[in-house]
Amino acid sequence: DEQSWFGRGDERRPLVSLLDADAQLGRCLPAAQRQVARHHLTLSVYTVRRGRWAPSVDLASRPLGYVILSGTLIRGLCVEHRWSTEILGPEDVLRPWDEAEQPPDLLVEDTWTALESVRMAILDERFAVAAGRWPQLLDELLSRTVRRSRHLATLLSVSGIRRLDERLLVLLGVLADRWGHVSPEGIHVDVRLTHETLARLACAQRPSVSTALARLGRRGLVARKGRKFVLPFAAEPSAR
Repeated sequence: DEQSWFGRGDERRPLVSLLDADAQLGRCLPAAQRQVARHHLTLSVYTVRRGRWAPSVDLASRPLGYVILSGTLIRGLCVEHRWSTEILGPEDVLRPWDEAEQPPDLLVEDTWTALESVRMAILDERFAVAAGRWPQLLDELLSRTVRRSRHLATLLSVSGIRRLDERLLVLLGVLADRWGHVSPEGIHVDVRLTHETLARLACAQRPSVSTALARLGRRGLVARKGRKFVLPFAAEPSAR
């Protein structure tokens, strides 16, 4: 049952062309082959609703994986009562059943939370067959898994920065590098980020994060536009 690939509170969506929904995958193919590949790569898309997600991880007939098309997921991992947090967004590839495998002698808790509605394409048998014809697709997905691990290592390094103001500024810069776009007013961080989410990523307390963000705002280093953060171009270079 395809629906059992996902957890509670998920919704089936119609088929979409993967190369239309994920433009970067299309760019890795020669232009002359894209139209043919677009026709063959029509995949099911599911929406994980905002809130806690409990993916099924014990199904025997699993897909190759999932690729996020839109939205943001948070993965929290607690080992012996110490938490670390990873953020995943568009173009990230995940296989929750692999990530659920933990050392048997450790006390481990693994949680997933959708910060907004998250759309995922199912990399099923149709994709596996098409990838045999266009190996550039697999090369791109493998590159993304390496990028995800490198991004997680970066987040862990950022969490060790001593000053919270600097830690948050570097953290927002890292997220902007992954999921940002440039406008005349600065770099928009195109993921939904609450103060609580930033606190989890920065290994800090939410009230401290709110205070630090207010200081950064007064210095012109961080701004808000709607629900997204902006890193303005014209900003005070350092605090005194």
